[in-house]
Amino acid sequence: MLKETIDKYVSMRRAMGFKFTVPARQLESFAKFAESRGEVHVRCHTVIEWAGLAVTVAQKRNRLLIVRRFSIAMKSAANKYEIPPRDAFGRYVRIRRLPHIYTPEEIQRLLTAASRLLPVDTIRPKTFATMFALMASTGIRISEALALNIDNISEDGLVIRDTKFRKDRLVPLHISTKYALSVYAKYRVSYGNGTPALFISNKGTRLPYSTVVTVFLQLMRAIGLRDYNDAGGPCLHDLRHTFAVKSLEQCEGNRVAISRHMVALSTYLGHAHISDTYWYLQATSTLLTKISQEQEASYRSINDD
Repeated sequence: MLKETIDKYVSMRRAMGFKFTVPARQLESFAKFAESRGEVHVRCHTVIEWAGLAVTVAQKRNRLLIVRRFSIAMKSAANKYEIPPRDAFGRYVRIRRLPHIYTPEEIQRLLTAASRLLPVDTIRPKTFATMFALMASTGIRISEALALNIDNISEDGLVIRDTKFRKDRLVPLHISTKYALSVYAKYRVSYGNGTPALFISNKGTRLPYSTVVTVFLQLMRAIGLRDYNDAGGPCLHDLRHTFAVKSLEQCEGNRVAISRHMVALSTYLGHAHISDTYWYLQATSTLLTKISQEQEASYRSINDD
């Protein structure tokens, strides 16, 4: 009975547009654990015991919260569902990794190194140079870049389909970006082998994520932005962070302008919540300085009056 209820809940969440892959797997695991004890509703002690089987504290907390959300949704229909305390494994404080904001010179070094990948007379260097340049100039995710097909390029820009949050969006392109894509698209014709993928390998197949990350790390080390023995350093997603930050730095420092810019940028980046976009404020000292100067000027004008 519990599994049937969970199956309906998973179907409902997916109907709302969520992929819900990991939560569905965890809920199915919990259902088996609970039903092995003859339970048909969520019980706090069972959730905590099941969640405690995970290896790390973060995993334990995540498992608990997944079942907790399910139980909250079901409690309105069946009062027998218990809601486990969210802090059973301690309070969670999310610490975001500070992104590396690339300088224009660093991006140029990356693109130059990519264009010199071997074999130079194949599509490989052109693929990586064009893809990294597109990510830097539009802020699209690596998953979105790899999923692009030739027919996603339109007169109005890039059509990003079935994104991270299962939505489609249009990404306008600068004229220089449009030109670079058109040049690459013409070159890839002789390598495509009928594949719809935009970014392809020398074999004419869609590039896998693991290959792109491996090549990116090799290039980062080659141009001196990452150490060979260091697991940290600039990553692919920082190209997206850099786009967002540089975009915000073009904004005026007043509250109205920032709010409008945030809404536009959030839509452009495909964020599910605008709060994800506001986070970028702390990563741009330039805009924070503008805001500070704006507030100081406003304070002085009030005092002068």
